[in-house]
Amino acid sequence: MARLSLSVAVGALLFALAVPAVPAVRAAAQQPAARSTPAEPATVLYASQFDLQSNDGTAVYRIFVSEPVGPPPASGYPVVYILDGNGYFATAVEAARILELAGEIRPALIVGVGYPFDASKPEASLGNIAQRRVLDYTPLPPPGVVVPEMGGLPVGGADDFYRFLKEDLGPHLQRSYRVDPMQDVLIGHSLGGLFALDAAFKHPQAFRSVISASPSISFGNAVVLSNEARFAAALKTGKASRMLVTVGGLESSATATPVPPGMSRADFAAYIDRIRTVDNARKLGARLSRMDRQAIGFVEFAGETHVSVVPASISRGLRFALGGPRPR
Repeated sequence: MARLSLSVAVGALLFALAVPAVPAVRAAAQQPAARSTPAEPATVLYASQFDLQSNDGTAVYRIFVSEPVGPPPASGYPVVYILDGNGYFATAVEAARILELAGEIRPALIVGVGYPFDASKPEASLGNIAQRRVLDYTPLPPPGVVVPEMGGLPVGGADDFYRFLKEDLGPHLQRSYRVDPMQDVLIGHSLGGLFALDAAFKHPQAFRSVISASPSISFGNAVVLSNEARFAAALKTGKASRMLVTVGGLESSATATPVPPGMSRADFAAYIDRIRTVDNARKLGARLSRMDRQAIGFVEFAGETHVSVVPASISRGLRFALGGPRPR
């Protein structure tokens, strides 16, 4: 496929959007009303989904896959694992697609990891998805530590979820697509960002690059940091994942977003102050980048909230992980 320059590709897009507006207005009185085909569900182009049961038979995940535009290198595509795939897969796919077409990143297989959803079935409802992600994305808290912000939901399943990614899903993708497991990328946000840190700290070489967006570092008395030293030691010897930590500048504000249901503004302000998402992310980024500024990055996106920072984090994360020379 011919590769367009960024100026030509973006210019063509703007031209296509803008130019028809003037003739359409002038011709409205001379032409009959436009005809349309029956509306159909919209889908993410060149993407598919399937359900995969864990090898131990205890859980089923919905896996979303998008193949890139360009052909794979001889070693195979990198795989980008997107946590919270039900919500973030399409955003990641479109970001990767335009960045690839612009020549800013290498082609990669985008894989969203989510959960089966069916509002008519209790085991596949939104409530069940919320419960499963809390369990999957959280490390086991220290003995006796209570995590009230999780609302009593089960926690501590991160090790099992990690095994699913590396021992079940990874081999399945290797059998089905031309991929390079040595170039795996992991992207997670919020609790997903916590899991990304936990996986990297416990298994420093499991992923080529890790993007931890707005990580919930304070969870369980910051238990995730108990393994930071292991990652730091591997980083010093060049045997650790590259890591990008991101956060929204407004995540420390209790007035930038609506108050969650069931909380007062004062309660929300106290919660924001207690979890210290921005401060914790800044400190972690500073500690790790002092050891290796080439392998570690930190970005604070000014003006972005805990939710609005997601697209920016995904886009920057893709460039961090997949930018640079293309393997042959």
